[in-house]
Amino acid sequence: MTRKEFLKWGAGALALIPGLAFLSGCKSSSSTTPPTTDSKMFTSSSSQSHTHTVTLAKTEIESPAALNKPTSTSGSHTHTVALTLDQVTSIKNGTPVTIETSTTDGHSHSFTIAKWY
Repeated sequence: MTRKEFLKWGAGALALIPGLAFLSGCKSSSSTTPPTTDSKMFTSSSSQSHTHTVTLAKTEIESPAALNKPTSTSGSHTHTVALTLDQVTSIKNGTPVTIETSTTDGHSHSFTIAKWY
């Protein structure tokens, strides 16, 4: 076998040897793309054996205004998350805020909202 034949054969064979895939130019299948920070889902405290979620967008925090957002449905009901302008501004400035949802079916939940980006 000539050197040229060996090198041609060897390059393909290296990819078959565990731990040497890097020598043949193979790359990992894992993504290096950072996770999106455009929005975040927050989960409430548990009350009456269930929780709810609410999703806030980065734009809602960056352009502060009072917010009223419905929670996810659980047990066939939702709640409302109400944030004042001052609370949204606090979150924007890096201070977490804990709020209580509206009362539905005789109970409420609390959410702690913190800046995630």
